[in-house]
Amino acid sequence: GVRHNSHLCAASSAVQVRGEAHAAAATAAAGSAAAAATGGGGQAQAGGRGAGRAAAQANAANEMPFPEAWKAFCATNPRLRDPKALPALVRRGVPQELRSDVWAHCLGVEPAAAAAAAAEALGVAAAAAEASEDTPSRFGSGISRPSSTPEVTPEQASRSGSPREAANEAAAEEGVPKPSGRAAELTEAELAAGVPPPAPGTRAPPEELRETPRSVASASPRDSDGTVGGRLEEVTMVGGPGYLLHRINELIEADVLRTFPNVAAFQEADGPNSLRRVLRTIAAGDQELGYCQSMNFIAANFIMVLGDDAAAHFAVRRLLRKLDTRCWYTDGMQQLRADTHVLEELMRERVPSVYAALRAHRFDFLFVSSKWFMCLFVTTLSGEALMRVWDVMLCDGIEAVFRVALAMLALGTRAILAAQTHDDLVFLFQDWQLPATAEELIAAAYDPKTVGPISRAELAQRRRHAASQVNKVDTRDAMFRNKCAR
Repeated sequence: GVRHNSHLCAASSAVQVRGEAHAAAATAAAGSAAAAATGGGGQAQAGGRGAGRAAAQANAANEMPFPEAWKAFCATNPRLRDPKALPALVRRGVPQELRSDVWAHCLGVEPAAAAAAAAEALGVAAAAAEASEDTPSRFGSGISRPSSTPEVTPEQASRSGSPREAANEAAAEEGVPKPSGRAAELTEAELAAGVPPPAPGTRAPPEELRETPRSVASASPRDSDGTVGGRLEEVTMVGGPGYLLHRINELIEADVLRTFPNVAAFQEADGPNSLRRVLRTIAAGDQELGYCQSMNFIAANFIMVLGDDAAAHFAVRRLLRKLDTRCWYTDGMQQLRADTHVLEELMRERVPSVYAALRAHRFDFLFVSSKWFMCLFVTTLSGEALMRVWDVMLCDGIEAVFRVALAMLALGTRAILAAQTHDDLVFLFQDWQLPATAEELIAAAYDPKTVGPISRAELAQRRRHAASQVNKVDTRDAMFRNKCAR
């Protein structure tokens, strides 16, 4: 009986084992068939797991507090970073205590690079000042003539047939050699206007105020006639003293006094003096760019956030390069007019009701772009709304500038459509009040239904095409009309 029971148990166990084996085989076959049916097999499963892992990491980053998410992003190998990770993180809103770090990262502002940029600007200014000593400028008026240059008497002028001959005769009577080279190139009009030929072998002392060529620093777009001149004076810049045109320094000084006069944080942190140094360094270091109104607000915003003169100066230069907006501030402002055309076309496509209303009142879109774009919304937005806009702008580039402009127009549709006259629109945009919170503005700027897709490649192509259709004369005329309208 015992043996019989043992055989029964053994047979039962064998049957059970065989049954489990068949079930496992059937399950494996079914799994293989399912994988084959999907067409991916094991690789598809692995790919699915990878995509799921990436999605899980993205969701975890979105749920993670910003400081922890920022720390994790910085700790990630730059080669392995998801290019969409930082833009998505920044759109959530950068905490004030981390804003300087995030902005510096987006623009590549490092202390060593910032110090090197300031030193380079000082070197450019010093070289231009040295060149102005050797080669006096042909531009300008009201410059005291060197003591060694002979005066032309009325008798000499009456005996001579031209101002040049009179100058040469006066030089000969006083034993001064006949001018040659640069002095011989002076035109009759210049001599008649009082521009003296340089005396051979003379050099103006460095501490004196001297005439200087246009290349030291321009005042674009103010000097539209192409004649810039004046005196050099020694001023304090980022990193040390340097030379700058007196008239350019006066323009900077006037704008410094108008920059954030009621912002306590800017005034108490010695912001005006920092702004003077930064703007002077920009004007002296980039001789073609020089100084243009509205750059003061951009530099001041960097000063308040970054808290360092060298970093603010370097950040302005890097920002203009990243946005490709340097030509907004150069003579003629061709790129500003071109980008106005781009904004106009995007308005027609994305917010047609606003476009139609502005067109109906013959409203010039340059009035909007010159106020919003050149200051990068600093004089239009304030507080957290401005900071949030700059967060995404420094991260996403020029795309964010157009997105924010379109979002502001879309959010202000009701007020724009309510305007009855052209003057109503002028007053509306002159004193623009954002009818939304900072969060709503950023959400609208990246909402597919409000603004829609704007790829960088498409935007770059639009800007290039628009720039090819614009010339300096058109831009100057339009800017003059808008200035009169204001």
